Amino acid sequence: MKINLKPLVYLNKLRKDNNYSVIIRIGYKSKYANIDTGLLASSKELRDLKKKDNHRKQKIGELKNSTLIDICNKKIAEYKKLIREAQLPENDGVLPNNCTAQDIKALLLKGTVRPDSLDFMKLFRQFIDENTNSPSIRIYEAAYNHLQAFAGTSLLVDDITPNKLKEFEKHLSNTITQRGTPMGSRGINLYLSQIRTVYNWIMDEYEYKGYSFRYPFRKYEIPKATYPKTKALTKEQLRAIIETPLTGIRANRARDLFVISLLSLGTNAKDLYQLETVGRNIEYKRSKTKHKRDDEAFISITVQPELKPYINKYWTKICTRPFAQMYASPEQLNKAILEGLKQVVRQVNKLHGNGFLWNIDYYDARRTVASIMRNRLGISKDDVAQCLNHVDKDMKTTDVYIEQDFTRINKLNRMFIDWLFSESASDDQH
Repeated sequence: MKINLKPLVYLNKLRKDNNYSVIIRIGYKSKYANIDTGLLASSKELRDLKKKDNHRKQKIGELKNSTLIDICNKKIAEYKKLIREAQLPENDGVLPNNCTAQDIKALLLKGTVRPDSLDFMKLFRQFIDENTNSPSIRIYEAAYNHLQAFAGTSLLVDDITPNKLKEFEKHLSNTITQRGTPMGSRGINLYLSQIRTVYNWIMDEYEYKGYSFRYPFRKYEIPKATYPKTKALTKEQLRAIIETPLTGIRANRARDLFVISLLSLGTNAKDLYQLETVGRNIEYKRSKTKHKRDDEAFISITVQPELKPYINKYWTKICTRPFAQMYASPEQLNKAILEGLKQVVRQVNKLHGNGFLWNIDYYDARRTVASIMRNRLGISKDDVAQCLNHVDKDMKTTDVYIEQDFTRINKLNRMFIDWLFSESASDDQH
């Protein structure tokens, strides 16, 4: 329906200075709204013709002063341009079908079809809600929580500047992690990368709707993650972890999970959490990479005799997904393991002396398996990568032609276990 814009005065609203206020009347669907132009007109600057505004039951006067008419027509031309822009298909929703004359007035007074500045926190939440099935969504949840702790529940996109990102980086560096230490470069890099991903998503969603963005990541460079030098546990340390009598359910359970990972080629805690049953083999699709690989990162690891008691302790015929029954989420399991390993370290060091073990984490099992295989047992890096269920991007095409067979990685796992439980001391020398 056509929108009518007309300059006029209401003759029953004569001011004390004997002038009339010039307004631009918006007519839409037989309803009206008025925009005050700030202009004044005297009786001499009006046409003699008097019309009645049937809707308002008021007499109206039309302008005859050419200067006033030119000023009003220029303003009306600007308004019509805004209305045309607002009715473009890509701006659907700016001028909805059920809009009123008052809605149009608000748009024209605003002077742009561009909506108010976007709330980054609100859209970040929307991004999370729309990607709940993504395997990395919990990382985005964590990034959102850190940003909310820094900026509060509302943060406009326009306020995300290079300086603001630098302040957030400093906030992250002062954040204490669950391990009781300040966040390292890996965490800072990860969370700022998630912020950038969401920012890019918002740009893709809203730039075509009339928004303009001052992209802060052109000037702000996300700090690179630095990785500490891998330090493998020695055979003596591993055997102490396995054999030291421990007190407390949490310490024993954390030790059990650590050993399960150690004897199953570094299986991650999240994969053990999701593992329903175990027979002769531990079989699963690695959660970290299954959505990125054609083979869905499937692996089959033979349960060796040394591993079997630990498996039987948790997975039984009547108990499937045992750790999912104990903990509400993989994150809760990881937290329990971290706290339990602290107790393991204290109790092992009490027996073997302070400093015998550093503050190990669950991933030290995986690091140690890889390091021992390569450095002590002389296993090739390619074979170690297969044992860890990594994929070589350069070998993807070749892999299509090779039948999947886990015999070799199970032989290599057997080599590692034989090394671990052998009584030779020379293997511990670095």
